[in-house]
Amino acid sequence: MKREDKSIQSQKRISDQAQGVMQTALCCLFYALASVYIPVSLFVPMGEFASAALALGVCVLGIFVLALAARSFHAIITYAIIVGLFVILGGILAPIGLISAFISSACIFAFLIFKKKSPFAWGMPLIAVAISFLLFNSVSAAILCVSALPCSLLLAYSANKQLGRVSAVCYVSAGICLSVVALFASAVYSTYGEISIQSSKALIEAVREQLTVLLGSATEEIGSIIGYDLTSTDIKNTIELTVSSLFNLLPALIITFANIMAYVIHSLFLSINYVTIEEKKQAIPMLTFDMSIYSAIIYIVSLVLSFVLVSENTAIYGTAAENLLLVLAPGLILTALAGIRALNAKKGPSCFGTLIYFAIIFMLVSLSPFAIIGVSLLGAILIIAAHITRKKSEKSN
Repeated sequence: MKREDKSIQSQKRISDQAQGVMQTALCCLFYALASVYIPVSLFVPMGEFASAALALGVCVLGIFVLALAARSFHAIITYAIIVGLFVILGGILAPIGLISAFISSACIFAFLIFKKKSPFAWGMPLIAVAISFLLFNSVSAAILCVSALPCSLLLAYSANKQLGRVSAVCYVSAGICLSVVALFASAVYSTYGEISIQSSKALIEAVREQLTVLLGSATEEIGSIIGYDLTSTDIKNTIELTVSSLFNLLPALIITFANIMAYVIHSLFLSINYVTIEEKKQAIPMLTFDMSIYSAIIYIVSLVLSFVLVSENTAIYGTAAENLLLVLAPGLILTALAGIRALNAKKGPSCFGTLIYFAIIFMLVSLSPFAIIGVSLLGAILIIAAHITRKKSEKSN
């Protein structure tokens, strides 16, 4: 009997090892494919159907490989539902495929070097870059291939150090921003043959002018379709003002988008790495979302300054304050939503409280400026109130 038990255990161990090798191999292969897909989708001319089919395939394959890494579809079901909703309601699939490829490849590479500790994983970025050079002979394409790499490395580092969610998101977001800066520098060099402040400003100005022209052409086309004249000077001035405002907030928009992506990537990474009950206990310190009181104070001060500094001489400072508002808003919104949920849970089940909670989410999803500013301000107030309460408690003890 003992020999039979040992034989069964040995067979089970061999089976687990074989499954582990297969899991690692498939994850490595997917990382290389997803990395190459990013420049292919941007640089290879494809028909609308082919582009949509390829993007959908990347989304489905990403979900499959993430579930394979977690060894459970349940672990990534929330992500799968979100991707499915974007695919159904999003319209154009190409950007959804790009974002899905970036998120899944970032998580998979971090999984390979953090949990699997596979030495083969380190060769996958080199293989992706080599394929990219063979296809495009372009530095920008090579950077796009490894655009998720800094994010993955910092994600694995944050998990190794068991950093809290806020710190981890900041690290991962920094990795995303680093890739954006590298891509921008590559674009500047390929356009002007040098990298300098002047050439960077020239490229930004050229893109701004091109966007203004495109929006103007689109507006005229819409006017011709609906039978209205949309070529007046006021409309053109409105378009120019809108584009200028967008570019004034461009740093904050990039950082905010990076923060949102980092939050999704970090949450997904925890889901595929910490599956069992014991592993989930280890992940508890990394789930805490605790923004500092300084961020709350900075937000309130920036909010006041953005309303006060509106004259021509102080407009640049007002723009800086608006950028700070936009960067801090997502974290404060999450804090406010967590506070509302905690209040509802404390008072017990309530239809009214649940309706208010989902009404706030609906207003935020609709990108209502009043909802975004108001909920962010509520989050800042909750942080300050919690800090004051904690200090009073410490003094009383």
